[in-house]
Amino acid sequence: RILADSGHANFIPSLILYHPSPSVVIQALDIFAETERDDLLGLLEHLLDHEDGDVRAASVRASFVLEPDRAKLVQLTQRECLAVRVSATAGLLALEEESEEEYAALLAEAAAYESHEPRLAAATSATHFYHPIMREWLLEFAQDDDIQVATAAVRAIRSSEDAWFTDPLVGLLAHRRIRDEVRCALMDRGPSALAVLAVKLTKPSTSLAVRTHIPRTIA
Repeated sequence: RILADSGHANFIPSLILYHPSPSVVIQALDIFAETERDDLLGLLEHLLDHEDGDVRAASVRASFVLEPDRAKLVQLTQRECLAVRVSATAGLLALEEESEEEYAALLAEAAAYESHEPRLAAATSATHFYHPIMREWLLEFAQDDDIQVATAAVRAIRSSEDAWFTDPLVGLLAHRRIRDEVRCALMDRGPSALAVLAVKLTKPSTSLAVRTHIPRTIA
């Protein structure tokens, strides 16, 4: 992460994708996707069968960003792993090769799934290829019990730059775990968010849990 933040992601060895820690592999995959490293494609295939579902989903995202391949994505939508199917279908939707209804059905399945992996896959995928069909789901995922899912959802909302989120983002200030991320998302929206915050502060209908954190957010 230090190398990536300092603009030297090209110094990160591609063989880090064989690291035994899933969290290290996932972060490396997301960095490689963000920086569009083109020397990884031969190393990603084996990760599609990784024992960790989050790693499998991250490898789909990275593959899509680095080399969008419709035929491969279609094949991945047939996988048993729901996290992989969600990621692949999001990619097809970005390529306009999948219907909104199909993806909405998958998001509903992910929301009801016992494991966090499909929800995390959906929230993180939205960072790379956002579609308005994800609006309500991202708001729901932002309040998920799993902090990884909640954080990823707010980051996806932030990167989407969708003005629709400005009002509901203020409501998310009530959730302590994601409050800092929510503030960053509101600050990115500038004057439009400031106007909404000012109105919410004076509205009697605004809950105390939200109103308490509006002054600092305005500051």
